[in-house]
Amino acid sequence: MVEFRTLPEYYHPLERGEEFLAPEEEPQVEKPILPISQIGATVPEHDPVFKNMVQTVQANIRRGMGTMQIVLQTPPESAIGGRPKAYGKEIREAIKEVIKANEVKIKGVELPTQMSNLSGFDMQQRAFEEEKRLRNKREVEDALKFAGDIGAGGGVDIVSFEFPRPVNDASWQPRDPRTGIVKEQNMVFENEGETTMAGVVDTRTGQVMMVRTDEKQFLMRSKEKGFKRLEAYNEKGEPNQPVEWSWEDFQRWANDETNEEVKDFIRKYGRKPTAEELYFRSQFDLQIDQYKGQEAYYEHYAAQEKKQIDSLRETIKALKKVQPERAKEEEKQLELLERNYKHFLDSVTSARQRLKELEFRKEKLQPMSVYGVESSVQSYAELGITAMKETRKPHVKQPLYVGPEIGWPQQFGGHPDEFIELIKRSRQRMVELLTKPELADPRKPFEPPQKNPYYDPRFTKKKAEEYARKHIKGMFDTSHMGMWWEHWKRDPKKTEEQNFKDFENWYMKKVEEMIKEDVIGSVQVVDSASAAHGHLPPGQGIFGDVIKNTMRKLKKAGWTGMVVSEGHEEEKFGEGRILYKTWEHLGGYPGRPSYSPNFPGRSWSQMQHSYMGRTYSPLYMFGSYAPSNEFKLWSEVPLE
Repeated sequence: MVEFRTLPEYYHPLERGEEFLAPEEEPQVEKPILPISQIGATVPEHDPVFKNMVQTVQANIRRGMGTMQIVLQTPPESAIGGRPKAYGKEIREAIKEVIKANEVKIKGVELPTQMSNLSGFDMQQRAFEEEKRLRNKREVEDALKFAGDIGAGGGVDIVSFEFPRPVNDASWQPRDPRTGIVKEQNMVFENEGETTMAGVVDTRTGQVMMVRTDEKQFLMRSKEKGFKRLEAYNEKGEPNQPVEWSWEDFQRWANDETNEEVKDFIRKYGRKPTAEELYFRSQFDLQIDQYKGQEAYYEHYAAQEKKQIDSLRETIKALKKVQPERAKEEEKQLELLERNYKHFLDSVTSARQRLKELEFRKEKLQPMSVYGVESSVQSYAELGITAMKETRKPHVKQPLYVGPEIGWPQQFGGHPDEFIELIKRSRQRMVELLTKPELADPRKPFEPPQKNPYYDPRFTKKKAEEYARKHIKGMFDTSHMGMWWEHWKRDPKKTEEQNFKDFENWYMKKVEEMIKEDVIGSVQVVDSASAAHGHLPPGQGIFGDVIKNTMRKLKKAGWTGMVVSEGHEEEKFGEGRILYKTWEHLGGYPGRPSYSPNFPGRSWSQMQHSYMGRTYSPLYMFGSYAPSNEFKLWSEVPLE
């Protein structure tokens, strides 16, 4: 007997034929935002059941994954266990062969989150450590070479926690142009209960000095326009009292260009000072005044001792002729005076030395917002050059690039404006490194320019700009951006849904700005059930529509970068959900068999609830194995 198959080739004997004839969901009419072949997923370096990297890649290929991003998990401090150093020539070749044989692509590598920045900021030491910056940079260089060796190319990204900065007083908050103060009623975001700190960096050592901005300070300085220093006594001879200052007073001072100190600062540094710089400079001025007073005090007493010594020497000289015994007694007094005189001179020297040190330190201060950004920019620019050089190797099939992954709200690099700034300035710095034979370190403004080891006379500025755009790009994580919803300043007159719609509009406006600035190299599509950091597949949380609209805008703009799902949170409920749910949400469609054009095809729900991506095993028999209603056991116990 001839059997004519009218069902798809992936039909399973346990599946009821009726399922194909009566699909559970409406046929899909919307065109996919991206075809499923262009949507991949993150692949962890270490599988929960202890597969190695080669096995993990193979397992994901069998699952249907065509594009992958390898996520390295071993902390940089760990001597064994992973990261590029743990994979030798043969293992790298094996990964390369698996990729080639299956015609899939590995389009990037994510560094362990414990690395977190390229500024060198150490949270425990509360300092920018140059040794840490260089160590992290070497880790990225190893990852770039690893990506090239396995024939992948693509992006290497580092989650951007460059250094801590406040939300409530961040540079991108709307400010009063006259005073430079953030007005609460104009705030876009707020972090309730935030302990606001501000800091400056000692550029000699990288050490950070912090101040709480909610504490009151007392200065011998007027808070009126001009912010002039107060003398010890007023015109009537009465003592002036210290004035109580708030942080807003420091902000107004920093914004007042009529003040002589502010004008001197602008002439010297080419920018206005920040409130924290003025605070710490005023603290240094206080100590400088103290040591100036000590210097004057000890100089005065040293001069008096010198007069007494000179006078006593003359007396002793006269006494030796007429009263030798008396002269010996006076010589003992002379020794005491000379000893005191030496102590006074030593105190003068000590005060001068300390005075010089304080004046030097005062001029070596930079706000964290300057020093930290310049450190990160330098790292990314240097790594952009490394990516450019590695791309030239014959076995690399696609360009390598490096860049930050948009971080969390509490750290610099987490706001889209900071994300854009970091990438654009890194590109500018890379151009300078390639085209200028000598360069000054912006973190050390008073040091002369040094010979530039990256200078290459073959590069014109235009050519260098082209390579900088190509090799420095960022990773946009949709869930990290969604974390700003927690800090969105709600309008009490609106419902939660209306407020969320306002947040969505802000989100999409920032996406448009990132597209315009051409800073996105790849996207991790991730959802969350709330504003907390989540890793749900797209469509399983509250940002499903936002993710869809983001991808529509990118596609409309002609963007062709890597798209991967990082929604691994639900893998414990069903292996493959990270991928299948992303395919479903972004409009991918399983399609219909080519031999049956009139066949409606299978829906995602049918696929996921059969043998692909099942979230749990069936609790009942189905298909041809299910007994008829007429069947009964001899005990007459019904079957479930």
